[in-house]
Amino acid sequence: IEQKKALLKDPVWALLSVREQTQLRAVDALVKKKAASTMRQLSAQPLDPMWRGLLALALKDPTTARDNLQFVVDKPDAPTAWRGIAQYYLGVLDAAAAQFESAFSHWRAAQENGMASRHLEQNLANLAFRLAVQAQQTGHPQQAVDLLEQMPMPLVGQHYDDFQRQLDLELAYQAAQKGNWAEALAHWQHSADMGADTRSLTFNLALAYQHTE
Repeated sequence: IEQKKALLKDPVWALLSVREQTQLRAVDALVKKKAASTMRQLSAQPLDPMWRGLLALALKDPTTARDNLQFVVDKPDAPTAWRGIAQYYLGVLDAAAAQFESAFSHWRAAQENGMASRHLEQNLANLAFRLAVQAQQTGHPQQAVDLLEQMPMPLVGQHYDDFQRQLDLELAYQAAQKGNWAEALAHWQHSADMGADTRSLTFNLALAYQHTE
């Protein structure tokens, strides 16, 4: 199937059970992105929940997709790899429905179940950044930092750097107000290391060095 060869012409095909053939036809349709009419016919067959869920996803039927993929996740004897794949696509469904915290949880679970792909890492990084910005805007800068630390890969760009510097400044001021000058110094220094260069930052650094002797 992965080599895009004709499934029914393989010598092994006649040796498979009807159930095995049914599952493999579904896999073949998904991998080769066959017509929606073919996928609908296959979805009416007795399929494992994994393939039924992925066919429903391809047919833009989120309710059926979610029910079947969740069944895979909840099934005690489901293979770990299947559970990871089901979690990944549940995250895709949640992200499409703007349920970002739930999507992030599903993608983290997919990672914990052994799924490793560039798509998963990029999705986690982008969503962690989105949730971090949301946390910072609602007055929770430490929560934003915690989310950024969960990113599986660094995000590169001016927008990200500016956000990180802003977080450091907010956390530094909070720490200074509590008299935690060593923590404040670490945040101000990190902001400076990332390119921040203002008179107020220089003054705050000097003040923090003074307090920490």
